[in-house]
Amino acid sequence: MSLVSNLRKQYPEFKFQTAHVSRWSYRDQTVYYHDSRSLPGKLNLLHELGHAIRQHQHYDQDIELLRLEREAWQTARELAPAYQLAIDDNLVES
Repeated sequence: MSLVSNLRKQYPEFKFQTAHVSRWSYRDQTVYYHDSRSLPGKLNLLHELGHAIRQHQHYDQDIELLRLEREAWQTARELAPAYQLAIDDNLVES
């Protein structure tokens, strides 16, 4: 079973949709993802799911954006082992 199929089952409250750019839409409650087959694509998908789980909406200042990104990566790190994935610090920093 693919990662996206697993996530759809585990998180039925969210929609998962392919797109040209990975992102989370609070308004649509949709995780848009570009690639779910490569390792970077899978990790970015978990990162966007991190935004969804935390129900991130918007930010007004850059410092808020950094906080939201940190929180989403932290959630992705917590989710990753369940899918036999690991998130490297260098990816998070980039």
